[in-house]
Amino acid sequence: MNGAFERIRSELGAVTQAQLSEVLGINQASVSIAKRSGDIPPRWLLTLLRKYRLNPDWIMTGEGPKFSIPADCNETEYQGERQADFHLGF
Repeated sequence: MNGAFERIRSELGAVTQAQLSEVLGINQASVSIAKRSGDIPPRWLLTLLRKYRLNPDWIMTGEGPKFSIPADCNETEYQGERQADFHLGF
């Protein structure tokens, strides 16, 4: 499960647990607890999907496409739009 945490942190540019908690809209203690238990709560996956279109399967396994792309969207165009909007301010 450590790989899933690293994929999330790397993709979001969240270096610290405090930054990760801010992105997810949770308290830092929740991040610590989840990391210790090795379990990523489903709510986090839903938040990452909705906010950043990160594919939950990719987060958990590292396999498959990194992003969930809307059905009515061209993948190349979407990647350009996503990169332009993907700034967390850290």
